[in-house]
Parts: sequence; structure tokens; C-alpha cells
Amino acid sequence: MRTLDEVKGACRVDDETGCWEWTGAVDRGLPKVYAPDFTRAGGDMRVQVGRRALWHIVHGAPLPRGWRVYAWPGRCTSSTCMNPEHTKAGTTAQWGRDRARSDQLKGNVRVLTHLRRLGQQRSALSHEAYVEVIASDETGAALARRLKVSESTVSKARRGRLVCFQPLGGLFSGLIQQGARP
Repeated sequence: MRTLDEVKGACRVDDETGCWEWTGAVDRGLPKVYAPDFTRAGGDMRVQVGRRALWHIVHGAPLPRGWRVYAWPGRCTSSTCMNPEHTKAGTTAQWGRDRARSDQLKGNVRVLTHLRRLGQQRSALSHEAYVEVIASDETGAALARRLKVSESTVSKARRGRLVCFQPLGGLFSGLIQQGARP
């Protein structure tokens, strides 16, 4: 595909949302499009993810280094939409800010669980040390010295401000996450 008309011709246009729903090949929920790739192949034809191919077709230029092409948050939630008006390009940081502003991830337990696990891996406290901090009668300064973490980390743990150790969901979420039956 080399033109927007060709792309639109391979889509089903949703009059209500304005989305151009891709009817061609899809891999893991994302369109696969044979189009010129200016970023990696100097304009030669290659199979690419839909929105990236769309960027190359519309701009005829490589995607700036460190940028990504994504659905415009608030305008489109379809992973197969190929409407260029529903597509935005920017840095990963811009993408993250846009996603946060749009509340697309709010309440998504799978994403929240992943982020909590990532936070626990990066945390200065292990889960065992966190439990010890909560249960200990020692001063924060003494605990910090013994566990080799900052006093603010101990303070945040005691006040429940270490987000990575806060429970997700309701009353039985911990049991469910471990596979136990309530």
C-alpha cells in the first residue's frame, strides 16, 4: 500500500466512531500492512504494524528516533483503527502522559498488577523487609541503618505510601491472586 486511499479501501469505515477498521492481516490484535518503511528500510516495501505503516504512507519520511506511533487517546480505543486522524506520534514519555490523561489504564487490573510487580523488583525493600518494617517497634532511623535503606523509604512503608506494596482490588484479591479459594 502506498496511498491513504488504498489503506481506506482495505478498511471498514465506522460512521459512528470515524474509525477505519482494518480488514486485512492482523497479528496479536494489530494490523499488519505491506507499505514503504522509511525508518528501517529506506523506503523499501515491508510488512509493518498498521499505525507505523500509516505514518510512513502519510509523511513519506522516517519516524524520528525514539518516537512511537499510537492511537490518539480520547479519540480512538480500537487497536485496528487506521484513520490517520486517530493516530498520533511522539516520544515514549508523551505516549505515557497521553495514556495517563485519558484514563485508559485506570482500573485495568492486569496492567496494575504488572506495574506493582515491576515496582517491587525496583524497590529498595524486599517483600519480607517491608513486612518487617510494618511489624517492627524499632525507630525508623534504626531500621533504615539495619536494612540499608533510606529513612524516607521506611517512613513511606509505615505510612502505606509505597504504592508497589499496596493491595489491588477488594477484600479477597490477595487470595484470588495466589490461587486460593475464598
